[in-house]
Amino acid sequence: MELYGDIYGKTIEKPNDITATRRLSAYAITEHEDTVLVVRPNWTTQLELPGGEIEAEEFITEGLTRELQEETGYSITIGDVFYANETKFYYKETFFNCLNFWYLASLQHLEPDDSVMIPGEIDETLFIKKTDLNPNDFHHHGKKVIKRYLST
Repeated sequence: MELYGDIYGKTIEKPNDITATRRLSAYAITEHEDTVLVVRPNWTTQLELPGGEIEAEEFITEGLTRELQEETGYSITIGDVFYANETKFYYKETFFNCLNFWYLASLQHLEPDDSVMIPGEIDETLFIKKTDLNPNDFHHHGKKVIKRYLST
């Protein structure tokens, strides 16, 4: 049996007779002046970098742009890939083999467009000074990325 992690950090054993689904995800380290855009999803008190699953018909950058708008209302300019990894993820009774990308990004506009946001998904959108970012404030999914970002 293979081990998969859920959104709460709990380990789930995947039965051998179940096939995992491939999942492509992208997230943005969105910088504005000396701050970084982060979100607090409705399912945790911890912070995350905005982003999520890329739909099959989307290019990665298209999906990341959509995810940022849905979660924060902000439009971004996407830069280079900062970090990538593979994870085993369990969510809504499905086992996923994930390929995750984190991109550097910047804001296109300083005012969010609330009309494109999905209500109820994100409890809070914050700009945190880079010097105040603490990897321990982030969901386990992003801790390594924040540590690496702070070391640059």
